[in-house]
Amino acid sequence: MAPRTWQARYADRIATAAAALEGVRDGQTVFVGSGAGEPLALTRALVDLAPRRSDVEVFQVAGGWASPTAERPDLARHFRVRTVLGARPRAEEGGSGPDALPIRLCDLPAALASDLLRMDVALVQVSPPDEAGLCSLGVSVDVTRAAVESARRV
Repeated sequence: MAPRTWQARYADRIATAAAALEGVRDGQTVFVGSGAGEPLALTRALVDLAPRRSDVEVFQVAGGWASPTAERPDLARHFRVRTVLGARPRAEEGGSGPDALPIRLCDLPAALASDLLRMDVALVQVSPPDEAGLCSLGVSVDVTRAAVESARRV
């Protein structure tokens, strides 16, 4: 039997954002790409999943994902947000802001590779595959590759 082409493997992985997130379970840690690398369709689907999940930790290098939880305090029952950059607790507003992870940005790839910082799921944005089937992480060059390589599900 001939090996499957990358195009066939790619076609098998195409899914809606909601279907892609069906595998997110209670208690898991979900890495979300930061800044321009944040996969907005996936993060919106993650917010929609909230009523059916609890104790999901959302990890993002820069704290942009905290805005959904700040705007909708009801999400705090379902998600805990941890970040390295931009953590500013909102206790004065009666809500909860992101928790700051006390680690240097340059140490994150090693922490991910050693499973010291466990990521169950990585939500990232990539380019469409090129003629060789390779995708680019584009502008997301902080620790996204390390998260993709260490996550159990991408």
